[in-house]
This record gives sequence, C-alpha cells and structure tokens, in this order.
Amino acid sequence: MENCIELSEVVDQLRKELLTAQSKIRGSDLKFEVIDIEVELQVVTTKSGGGGVKFVVEAAGSISKAQTQKLKFKLKPVGPDGKKEVLVSDQDQRD
Repeated sequence: MENCIELSEVVDQLRKELLTAQSKIRGSDLKFEVIDIEVELQVVTTKSGGGGVKFVVEAAGSISKAQTQKLKFKLKPVGPDGKKEVLVSDQDQRD
C-alpha cells in the first residue's frame, strides 16, 4: 500500500489549501465565505500493529473497489480567533 495517504494528511493538506486560497486573494473585491466543507473519499481500512484501525486514501487508483469504502464527512471551519465565519480572504468588506 505504498501509494496510500493517511486520512489525517488529507485533512491537513485541505487546511493548508484553504489558507493558501485566503492569502492569494488579498485586496480582491469578491470573497467567498466558507460555510461547510463536504469531503468524500474512497478509503481503505487497515489494522495497525496495536490493534487499532487506520483509514488511508489510495492515491494511485490501483486498489479494487471491493477493498475500498466511501467515507463522507462535513467540516465546519473555525478561524484562528475562534469565530465560525471564515472568508477566503484576509479582509471583510461588508457594507
């Protein structure tokens, strides 16, 4: 399973991409509020040495559908100040 990515890495990369999107549109007149983030992934369940279960995302498309499960979840973003309103920008220009 060399082409697999841990679920935690996928979520971490999603977080980084949202932060990058925020920084790229500084000064833009059009901004998007992130309300909910819906993620749907094909995952493989593996057992770890300690008996726990780990979810990994198969990255190369070589695992059969019979071995994968669909995992769907929603994330609600919270900004560094604890506010639930997150804009894809660094400025709020509401009237």
